Amino acid sequence: MSSTVNFTRLVTALSFTAMALASADAHPFSKGNKSRQAAKHAKNRAGVIVVKNDVLSNGEGKREVIVDINKQRAYLLVGGVMAVNAPVSTARSDKHTPRGSFCITQRVRSGKTSTIYGCDLPFWMRLGHSAIGLHVGELPGYPASAGCVRLSEEGARLLFENTTSGVAVRIVDHWNPESLLVAAR
Repeated sequence: MSSTVNFTRLVTALSFTAMALASADAHPFSKGNKSRQAAKHAKNRAGVIVVKNDVLSNGEGKREVIVDINKQRAYLLVGGVMAVNAPVSTARSDKHTPRGSFCITQRVRSGKTSTIYGCDLPFWMRLGHSAIGLHVGELPGYPASAGCVRLSEEGARLLFENTTSGVAVRIVDHWNPESLLVAAR
């Protein structure tokens, strides 16, 4: 692997390690009222970050989405390089966002409506054969969904436009961006 690719992965991993350390005091499952939770997780609501726009525009490389429940963030990896980092909202305490490896099996840009809640689900990306998916939704800064992975409109659009059916999605309690460095070695 070229030294340029290794350097790019190093810079990417270090920038996300710094972000993780900066928000280490934020824990999305803390007790307390919602306004206090929202204030505590303000750092996690930071807007969508396009880390490597050239990687997205290049269009090459295996794509994978990783959803980190603890950090309430989704990451799009392209060829093992982090390209997008977006805030999410996963299941509230009385609901469940499944953990594990899935693939996107259905994609609907607009016109998808929840059969359970009757709400619109723009940029719908179904996970496997479940009722769970990634889509546009409210991001209060803490877990608040009924199980799906909510994204901002910008985050959902970026993931939708840069993935296809069959792209892998991993939902984990914690993901360490430094794992990109280990994989690069």
